[in-house]
Amino acid sequence: MRQQRFLLARFARVLAVLLTIGLACFLGILLGMATSDVEASVVGLLSACAQMVLMGLAVAGVGLLLSVATLSSRRSQMIMVGLLVAEYVMDLGWMGKLSVFHYFDPAEIVRSGGPDGLGVLVHLWLAAIGLGATVWLFGRRDMAR
Repeated sequence: MRQQRFLLARFARVLAVLLTIGLACFLGILLGMATSDVEASVVGLLSACAQMVLMGLAVAGVGLLLSVATLSSRRSQMIMVGLLVAEYVMDLGWMGKLSVFHYFDPAEIVRSGGPDGLGVLVHLWLAAIGLGATVWLFGRRDMAR
């Protein structure tokens, strides 16, 4: 139980940072719009920033799982960077649907005025699976000792 609280607290800290970044992004864009001739849907901008947070949570879920699986910060960071670069490149080709970036198109979200439903589901699913698998694996590691 203590292990679960530790991991959930870590994930909550990541969520707090991501929410802060999302809010700063939203407010910064609003400020930029107020001082220029650019117009955009405020709801669309808020949706894009919110979905950016969800994409960050998806990446964090996978990263946390890698960290517990490898038990090495350096190794998990290197794997995660490699994975993100590969996903970004894959998004440019025929394998795009395997990339987390494929499900986040901020320009389209702003144009449409609302979030991409499939993107939201994919990012939430990845975050939940990553966190759930992390809690499960971490609990098994502690019980084995």
